[in-house]
Amino acid sequence: ANSHLAAPPGRGRQLAMGLRDILQHDYFERNPPPPGCNLLASEKDNLHDSLDTLRALGAHAVRGLLLLRDPVSHTISRFGHCQGEQGMKLNHFERGSFSRWLQLLTAGHAGDKAAAKRAAELCSAYDSNPQTQHVTRRNKDFTNGVDDGTEAEHDIDRVKAAMAELDSSYFVGLVEYFDASLCLLASIMRNASARTFDRHCECAGDATRDAGPAGAPKAASHKTHGSSASTVVLTEADRALVAQLTWGDGFVYARARVRFFDDVSRFKLTCLLSPINRTNKR
Repeated sequence: ANSHLAAPPGRGRQLAMGLRDILQHDYFERNPPPPGCNLLASEKDNLHDSLDTLRALGAHAVRGLLLLRDPVSHTISRFGHCQGEQGMKLNHFERGSFSRWLQLLTAGHAGDKAAAKRAAELCSAYDSNPQTQHVTRRNKDFTNGVDDGTEAEHDIDRVKAAMAELDSSYFVGLVEYFDASLCLLASIMRNASARTFDRHCECAGDATRDAGPAGAPKAASHKTHGSSASTVVLTEADRALVAQLTWGDGFVYARARVRFFDDVSRFKLTCLLSPINRTNKR
């Protein structure tokens, strides 16, 4: 999944008022999830720790936090959540194959309304270049898929704008390196390598710190919410269709990887990029 906590245009602004309102006024306690939805409840244990971190970020003049993902993995994850236990329970999607969904999506984006409607019966609406659109969206609710009405299938200007956002954002992380991304964010906030103050960010050979006070942050974990992503068998034809649907995201993600590696190197966290330190996401 992707996270983009964005402020209004203009580098150096504070977090958007909508987000600050959520962080400062017990939004989740006043607005419980709808009946039958346990997504929020399943994250309950880590919710307050997460909010504390975001409140701390509110003291910084930041433009946004970005968490990008490999376009192929992102597309599989979207379909996996639709076809998983949670998606079926909340949205009543029909059973279908990943290959068939991609074929319908591609036809739908080419103007076939019947195919687009059929694709939506297998999984929720999926814009082409979804990450590029999220990164460049302005003053929109990026959580519900509402776009600004601009066609983006062949909009190279939007891809360029997304790259500019990556260059100016306070933090850019990668889902594939989620744990390392958390350590990088902590390093940026303190302007010091997290290896020196967080035992979860230590590398082999670092002096081991004690467990710290009660309630210290635990290592990151991932909840799948019953996703069926791990059952998807990707074919070469599937890869070609994903590349067609996410051509812009491919360039944006490549730029994000460069920014991420540069920042990780700056804080001497490259040892965390080893596969043994990675957390698999679905």
